[in-house]
Amino acid sequence: GEWGRVAFQQKSPQKMSAWFVLPTRMVLDDAKLPENLADPPVVYRLSAGRNESECVQLVLLLGEPLAGASVAFSEFTTREGTIAASAWSANLIAQVPGLIPQRAAPMIKTWAVRTGQTRAAEDTPGAYSASASGMVPDALLRDVVFDLGRGLNRIWLSVRVPKDARPGDYSGVVRVRDDVGRMVIEIPLSLRVWDHVLPDEPSLMVMANVWSNRPPAGAAEAESKSLWEHLKPYYDDLKAHRVEATGEIYPARAWDREQPPPDLREYERALSYVLDDLGFQRFRLPGVTAVASGTWLEMPVFQRGLPQRVADGVWISGAAFVQSFPATVTAQWTRVAGQDPVAAEDDFGGATIAGYADAPPAWVEYSFESSGEEKLAIWLQVDATHAEEKKLISIDGREIGALTGDDFLKNPLGFARLNDTIKLEPGAHALRITVENVVGSVDPIYGIFITANQNPDLELVLRERGKLDERFRRAFDYHARQMGGWLKERKWLRKAHAKLKDEPGVGEYGRVASVYDFVGQVLPSIRREISENPTAMLRKSAEVWTVNLAGPRFDSEGWTAAMKPTDELWAQHNFLHTLGYPSIAMRMIPWTLGRHGIKGYQFWSVNYWAADPWTDTNQKSTFMRGTLIYPDPKTGEPVNSVRWELFREGLEDFETLRLLRTACDEAAASPNLDETRRAAIAEAEKLLGDEVGGVVRNARDFSWDPVELEDLRVRACALLHVLAR
Repeated sequence: GEWGRVAFQQKSPQKMSAWFVLPTRMVLDDAKLPENLADPPVVYRLSAGRNESECVQLVLLLGEPLAGASVAFSEFTTREGTIAASAWSANLIAQVPGLIPQRAAPMIKTWAVRTGQTRAAEDTPGAYSASASGMVPDALLRDVVFDLGRGLNRIWLSVRVPKDARPGDYSGVVRVRDDVGRMVIEIPLSLRVWDHVLPDEPSLMVMANVWSNRPPAGAAEAESKSLWEHLKPYYDDLKAHRVEATGEIYPARAWDREQPPPDLREYERALSYVLDDLGFQRFRLPGVTAVASGTWLEMPVFQRGLPQRVADGVWISGAAFVQSFPATVTAQWTRVAGQDPVAAEDDFGGATIAGYADAPPAWVEYSFESSGEEKLAIWLQVDATHAEEKKLISIDGREIGALTGDDFLKNPLGFARLNDTIKLEPGAHALRITVENVVGSVDPIYGIFITANQNPDLELVLRERGKLDERFRRAFDYHARQMGGWLKERKWLRKAHAKLKDEPGVGEYGRVASVYDFVGQVLPSIRREISENPTAMLRKSAEVWTVNLAGPRFDSEGWTAAMKPTDELWAQHNFLHTLGYPSIAMRMIPWTLGRHGIKGYQFWSVNYWAADPWTDTNQKSTFMRGTLIYPDPKTGEPVNSVRWELFREGLEDFETLRLLRTACDEAAASPNLDETRRAAIAEAEKLLGDEVGGVVRNARDFSWDPVELEDLRVRACALLHVLAR
């Protein structure tokens, strides 16, 4: 069943039951753990290389509460050596209120849900019982003494194997004591240490953005700290989790030629610590984030009042609709990509409707002038998400054709045209787009292009919509050159990224290209980073591409072909950060990156909270996808989560598989292979190929089975043990 080889019951005193549970399996309040104690009980064994962390959950079911509990470890010994008790740590897993999703997001192949009709062959650890729990075990409390309540309690046990530990099987015990030091339970535990050593510096670049926010109200000890004193421990935490890149690090005022130079003393202190002392490899240039959205320092970035006629045709901005159903005052037809009060423009942006129900059909209408009698082609630009969503187009009340989301997804710029051309009388006309097969929000309509040109230059159309405002050019040029020079003097510029827009829609590509190309001219030595799929139009505009692995345009081979040879392909997979998803989700992310040859990963935030992440964790916090580190309620210090720990475990799995690949290649090149190593090479090749490919079929279809993943990881370590000798 679902707990087979996942939960291992241990001997315990009366009124108590105890299990070791795989870290990749969430134990909810209504979980029914197996009460089938083996005789003698199975001694649970962790498995790790040297310089690697590994963890397990200790789950206690108590008949009576236990106040003032603490956890202690013995030394772990083998004939070859000893691992000190200090290598181990224990954290009570605190619960936060949250929804337990019954399935994954639609673009991901979901986990199986156990029901009364589940067949025995399908009743595996990859099938999960539905839960009515409103609490999610996630935060790893820092307290060394804690209270355990009646019912299920979860304690996270973790070991960091020293680099110089001798390989072998170590034995020790974990003890839980009460508030006066009496032992409540003692459980034997085993640790296998393999002889490979994980590198200190990760081979997968991970960028985790720390927001410059304060702890929620109530963290009294944090109120007297400066902002940098509050943020500094978060960067220590990133380093401990094998993260080598981050965001702006600390806020810095922009350079302004009409103002005195900004005071950068605290900013310099922060960068010196993160980049020099901790050795981070990348960070983001301050003062440039979201420039391509349309405003910078309260000034417009792009020219206003752009002409409607471009590239031998008429361009109608999606934001320029004149009426709609439902009407804007009663529903959610809104303008996107121009919603900032300063950036809002009728001649740029898109139209979308949120939360639309498909009865009666919704529509949005545009007016335009026709000046000739040529046959005209009608193009739409839509940022499609749903392949089945349909756009029905009519002019002056006559339907002239339809396009689906699949039509738009075929074009990297989101354009599709109606099959038939149309001839219009000179004068005013009304074009209406009616939507069908809508799921959630209507895919944004960025624009309509009406042209007699049978082969229009669609890139030119977009670039004509993205001309830079001259005042912005002068002001930004000054800031970029001054900030760049300041960083260069301190040898930090070479580590800088410039991220100017987050996840632009296809309608914004012209603006994105203009801004990114301009920044490349004024700061040619930095990396320009964009959260978008590599496309031919933006090929010269960026060096680091962060793709959405759950997006509708997944194309790993096409992405590589569209990039320059020196570019880097990174990824994000935010849905797998979701609070309440099966715990294995976070550990699977690095496996997925390795499967697709992706070199980096990006977290938009690790410490985001809209209000208080200990109490407000549902829709308002987007299911906590950006809260992987909590603020301590008293001190504001970072409190890790199960999700954050498991991502690090996945990174270490990534390194193990990489070491196995290298060892396999080196052993195969050896002229003196014995039969044992020859067999190990064959098995390793099968594991790295077919078996990893079976667990991670692609970024949106992978195994949710914690036993399958654990078996593969342990076998990879065993093969590495043979081949690396």
